[in-house]
Amino acid sequence: MATTSCMKEAGETILLPVKSKCIPVTVLTKEQQKELAEYFPIYEGDAPPDIAGTYLTSPMHLIYASDGYNNEFYDMRWQVDELDWWNSTTYLEWQNTTSGSAIEAHLIGADDNFTLYTIDNVVNETVGWSCELITVVSGKKTTGGISDYRYAIMMRNKRDANGLLMEPDYYRVFADGDGLASKIQ
Repeated sequence: MATTSCMKEAGETILLPVKSKCIPVTVLTKEQQKELAEYFPIYEGDAPPDIAGTYLTSPMHLIYASDGYNNEFYDMRWQVDELDWWNSTTYLEWQNTTSGSAIEAHLIGADDNFTLYTIDNVVNETVGWSCELITVVSGKKTTGGISDYRYAIMMRNKRDANGLLMEPDYYRVFADGDGLASKIQ
């Protein structure tokens, strides 16, 4: 089986800074951050709330797709582990037959407002693709979960024999349909 690949320059490795107050431009350029900020807030600060737990985002509602995508998007379960001293954490998500794990995940923000940004490796063995993407999640911590939940994915690199994935540098922005990603654990 031939593999179609859309990879950026070989050897491009992003190391996220320690204890950052904002999303580094090596993760998302200022222009990319400005584009995303049209659809949701990107919070800054080095005192984010503790959002450790497992959440359900249902229904996922597409707000914008730079690639013209307009199909159904599955409900998503996601998990954040406790923060370490560097505001680093572990981020996992599950959706239908796809699972992803963050290479690195960092939380920024202040008070109850936060932005989580990650570099993810995602694989769907059933369909035969894999990719590296940037995930950005923003919201406000509440007792019931995350209000004003927003979720964006931006493709970095992909291996996609069937042409199913969006091209590198395209992105999609989602919200929880009822405004609350519910805490389930």
